[in-house]
Amino acid sequence: MKTEGEIYFVIKTENPDIDIDIFNQYLSIKPTTFDKMFVKGIIPKCTSWIYSSGKLINADYSLEIEKLISKLIDRRKEFINLQNFYPEFQFSIQIVIYLGTDNPALHFNLNILNFLNNINTEIDCDIYNSLAK
Repeated sequence: MKTEGEIYFVIKTENPDIDIDIFNQYLSIKPTTFDKMFVKGIIPKCTSWIYSSGKLINADYSLEIEKLISKLIDRRKEFINLQNFYPEFQFSIQIVIYLGTDNPALHFNLNILNFLNNINTEIDCDIYNSLAK
């Protein structure tokens, strides 16, 4: 059975007036996904700007975290500027893993932790039994 998952950096807001243009004003990187609040009626319940690793199968999650952060780290000032103008925005690294026979490890080196701390980012790990999928 495969271990599957995804790692993504997300910026969330519950402000219904925020759209992709706001993010484009501050960030030079484009999201892999953008979900506007209430675009499908009552869902989603918040607007989410997401930059994702994509689907991972039997991956080295520590390496995948490093690869994702390496694409974001040079934009540190952009993220800080965005937060200065929109302090209600919530930043998070989401790690979702459905365990199979491969049991991945999670490691956050000091470079990653410093970057996440500098831009006030939380780490959220969701690890599930593959049977729960």
